[in-house]
Amino acid sequence: MLARVAENLYWMGRQLERAENTARLVNATTQVLLDSPAGIELGWDELTRVMGFPESSGVTETEVVHLLLLDQDNPGSIVVSLRHARENARSLREVLPREVWEQLNTLHLRAPALMTAALDRSRRDTALREVVDARLMLAGLLNETMSHDAAFQFLRMGALLERADMTSRIVDISSAVACTAPGGLGMETTWISILKALSAFQMYRRHQDVRIVPKRVVSFLFSDPRFPRAIRYCLDSIEGILAELPDPADPLRATRQAARLLSKVEHSMELDDGLPVLIDEVQQRLCEVHNAIHDSYFAKPKADPVSSPSGQSQAQRVANA
Repeated sequence: MLARVAENLYWMGRQLERAENTARLVNATTQVLLDSPAGIELGWDELTRVMGFPESSGVTETEVVHLLLLDQDNPGSIVVSLRHARENARSLREVLPREVWEQLNTLHLRAPALMTAALDRSRRDTALREVVDARLMLAGLLNETMSHDAAFQFLRMGALLERADMTSRIVDISSAVACTAPGGLGMETTWISILKALSAFQMYRRHQDVRIVPKRVVSFLFSDPRFPRAIRYCLDSIEGILAELPDPADPLRATRQAARLLSKVEHSMELDDGLPVLIDEVQQRLCEVHNAIHDSYFAKPKADPVSSPSGQSQAQRVANA
């Protein structure tokens, strides 16, 4: 397979997953802030911090939501991610099933109106859920109508790496609440919101505990090998894909180092102390996985794909786009 085709597939996977998970993150943050007990000083600037933008105080809800959903200058915004995914898909028309192209094109055209509606808090959940549902439909079409060959695996690998990164960012929102909540006040509701944002609530209760125990929630979302949105599952799946590709040594090494770091979850007992540091380390390791994949498979002379370097902060993405 041409390196250019492989890279376009990889980035298409990342961009689609980014759009879905940004929708999940904004929805989760909205619910967490609404549910936070009185006296907890946590504003929308916390979301910009989690996404890696320069620290700013006093930003409004509308400003942050617009930045993440509609901003044409932010390569990680939902409308831009979907536009880039569509542009990459256009170059892959001979590789992708027709049904996938049609669904992606429809979502791309619908996105501006949906994201404008989501600026209104009362309409946000419905609009963002439509993006998530459309992305899940795309995932189903890809899984059921595309040959599971190397092309499919590069697309899937991009999606898995983006998912792992965004899961860590969504958990980071809850850790920020934990740092400001006196005596854990309101934390059960916060963690329920996070689990539901990741479609993980039922599976957590089935495999972990009917009670909401923050330590177990973090362990589940980081280290569960069976839940598709857990970071461990994503890394294990990437390792399986790499094992079937040529010259996998460097990306395999980076992936295994990231997976070993997850074992620290079991020892990070204080959520207001160890967890934020661990999340930063996980995100750095995921960035190293991306770099190793890029250097091993894409670093050849070619036309640039439509990409925005993820696995980095949003601010770095803007600088490098």
